[in-house]
Amino acid sequence: MAAGPVAEDPVGGQPWRLAGASGRLRGRVSAILGRYPLIAGVAAASVVVGLAVGIGSFALQSHFTALYQEGKQLSGWQNYLRLGTPWQSLLPVLLAGLLATWGALRMSSAQPEPPVSLGATETATAGQLRAALRAERRTVRVAFVGMTGLVGVVVARFLVYSALALSGNRLAGSTWFGVTVELACWLAAWAAFWNWNRSHRNRIEGWGVLGR
Repeated sequence: MAAGPVAEDPVGGQPWRLAGASGRLRGRVSAILGRYPLIAGVAAASVVVGLAVGIGSFALQSHFTALYQEGKQLSGWQNYLRLGTPWQSLLPVLLAGLLATWGALRMSSAQPEPPVSLGATETATAGQLRAALRAERRTVRVAFVGMTGLVGVVVARFLVYSALALSGNRLAGSTWFGVTVELACWLAAWAAFWNWNRSHRNRIEGWGVLGR
């Protein structure tokens, strides 16, 4: 008697399907990282630095909080670290966001003009003008990528404090709201930088200057 077809084992085949999906995901991630090496490097650095900053800042906060509770007198920078999220640290972030917003508004109505780095524009050729504008475009793009990397550091620090707060650490729990406000300010500044980068790219391309 001939044996019938063997039915596929859905349980036994599950690991193979998962392995295939995992392989395809790794391939796509590798392709994206290979296509954007700068972004990949910044993302990796942000995670490493952010975790180090988060763990280090909490350790220092715990140390100086213990000294403060013992009645020890702390210096200015020691008290700064004890607070965890002092509001003074957000002033440069908000200022950078305002400057980026002003830059985006200025780009929306700017007339075509040569970059300051070009120097004497009377003798500049069209090729030199395009090269200078491309260099300016790269500078703005690098500034945006750098801002994105800094936001990544703040996000990683936020995750460290969130994990400690969820684990029941009272100091991290009392600082969590301040860390959340800090992250919100950084995200607002990042949005301003994103808009500035977008406006600059659109304006440069509108002037007929293409390229990275």
